[in-house]
Amino acid sequence: MVSTTASQQPEFLVQDLVGNFFQHLAAAQQHPSCPAKAQQGQAQAQTKAVVSTPDVDLYETSDAILIDVALPGVSKESIAIEYDTKTHRITISATAAPHRHIQDEAVKAVKLERGRGTFERIVGLNKQVILAQEIAARYEDGVLQITVPKDPKAELKHKITVA
Repeated sequence: MVSTTASQQPEFLVQDLVGNFFQHLAAAQQHPSCPAKAQQGQAQAQTKAVVSTPDVDLYETSDAILIDVALPGVSKESIAIEYDTKTHRITISATAAPHRHIQDEAVKAVKLERGRGTFERIVGLNKQVILAQEIAARYEDGVLQITVPKDPKAELKHKITVA
């Protein structure tokens, strides 16, 4: 994890903390042990897809924001990325195949920690002007790398003269 001080882009920290809270809350509500799900009946709760949030590393350079997302076991074809120009958020979603031994009745799962099913992660960016049409992504060795270029011509601060 990259350490940061309060003077380094606090809006990234707040947006990420708030986003993570609501993502984990939504994931918890999808879990069969959630009271709301229990009331709907065990069979119905078990048919819901498991939702998890992949780990994300966020870096910033003078000309881009770099996002690395851990997606081991995910096929490149199942990855979807969207950037919302109004909310300045990138949504990353994908689906991981079931565990390889899950279909074998002779194999008993002792511990399953790796997430499977539908993944989703929303990364909030600060309000700077992003070159949305130039966002690029590549997937290699289980890591999705997204490059979000900043507009070098955009004014981040503008001085106003009082008349």
